[in-house]
Amino acid sequence: DISMYQESAECVFVSADKNLDVSYTSINSVANKAADKTTLIVLPGTYKENVKIKDKEINIFGLDRKSCILENYTASYYSPPLEIAAGKVSNLTIISHGNGSDDKAGAYGVHIEQHFLSGRELIFDNCYVESDSNSGVGLGMRSDCKVSFNDCVLIGKEYGIFAHDSAYAKYAGLQELTFSNCTIEGKTGKGGMALDSQGQ
Repeated sequence: DISMYQESAECVFVSADKNLDVSYTSINSVANKAADKTTLIVLPGTYKENVKIKDKEINIFGLDRKSCILENYTASYYSPPLEIAAGKVSNLTIISHGNGSDDKAGAYGVHIEQHFLSGRELIFDNCYVESDSNSGVGLGMRSDCKVSFNDCVLIGKEYGIFAHDSAYAKYAGLQELTFSNCTIEGKTGKGGMALDSQGQ
């Protein structure tokens, strides 16, 4: 029910169905133009995209996790379905059908590797994230950041989530990563989660 939302400069609807009277049919197209702290309401549909949000805080709210799907079919490590730095992502299924080889990693389902995360918060609520050719989530933490996953399923070829600190001393420091009621699974038996230090 989208009646509780009203489209405005701060709240924008996105629909894969071109027959609906909404402003955008692509998540990435509106994310590129949106101002900081804009909320994107994603209507049911399949969005085959590489969404890049690197320098602002954006909220992406799907109306239903099972029917709001963001996916791609590239083997490129650099083109995951979602790259995001800060904000909130809710009620989405995000899948990378990477077809990567055993000796070359494909795309994460979600890749978080932006300095903009420093001092900010990123929240995932009720999301299903999977990658066929890498970890479900690749997470580069930054100083004074808070990243949380609530009621999520994270599945990857290697790990459900691979997290590390920053390789840059400037962005090292206190970092907070929390999980609540999540399923985290690696398909190759290495484990659900890997935490790595870049040496800072």
